Amino acid sequence: MEPGGKFNPRLFLFGPKLASRSDPRGINTYLVVCALFSFVLLTHASPAKSCDKSCNSGKCINGSCVCERGWVGDHCQHCQGRFKLSEPSGYLTDGPFNYKFKTKCTWLIEAYPNAVLRLRFNHFATECSWDHMYVYDGDSVYAPLVAVFSGLIVPETRGNETVPEVETTSGYALLHFFSDAAYNLTGFNIFYSINSCPNNCSGHGKCTPGNSAASRVYCECDKYWKGEACDIPYCRDNCGSPDHGYCDLTGEKLCVCNDSWQGESRGGKRLCCMLE
Repeated sequence: MEPGGKFNPRLFLFGPKLASRSDPRGINTYLVVCALFSFVLLTHASPAKSCDKSCNSGKCINGSCVCERGWVGDHCQHCQGRFKLSEPSGYLTDGPFNYKFKTKCTWLIEAYPNAVLRLRFNHFATECSWDHMYVYDGDSVYAPLVAVFSGLIVPETRGNETVPEVETTSGYALLHFFSDAAYNLTGFNIFYSINSCPNNCSGHGKCTPGNSAASRVYCECDKYWKGEACDIPYCRDNCGSPDHGYCDLTGEKLCVCNDSWQGESRGGKRLCCMLE
């Protein structure tokens, strides 16, 4: 309270020392506190706006999606740029919806020199002969081209192995996708893994590491299976066991048929599927 009964708010906020106009430090402190006070009021009075839809590969800031690097669209739903992947395994995709027109997306998967990288196409649907995915065994488009995909690839199921694994051996894999301006489809979802066994040993073996950290892993197959991916049976259909015969694993590993049964499969292996 000033002489004469007048109220001085500066005395209330900052004390009698800062009330003087001749003290620059008091004035600066006053301005800073006023600015902070105004900011708090505005923050509580104007809460951040939410986005009307999910920001797939981005963050919602004040009602709008701010996309991560390599993603575009109102909801960050389309790839459009370059990506670098170095985790032991992961996925790459064009986005959750149909890819956009005139898309250009590139992924570089980086491991270590001479490591094996495997690519599994869980889903792939593009405009046939116009929208393509190129796979290079290296870190640039000047590396060897190992595969080109366009059109529809049927997902692999037991008994329908139409989608082979793509393998690179340089320690790198470069994937480049582009689309034209005419038509678009659902795109792709590709799983990659570094230094893993082919087809996860097809469920008929165990993936075993080599003797050193840099060596490649390999499949140890179950007793009835062989091949790099343990996907070739020694005895097809287990020789019709037990009624038609049995699989003899002690010698040439082939079918021994019961009386009145015979038959051959590819490679001369006996099937025991026909009556004599």
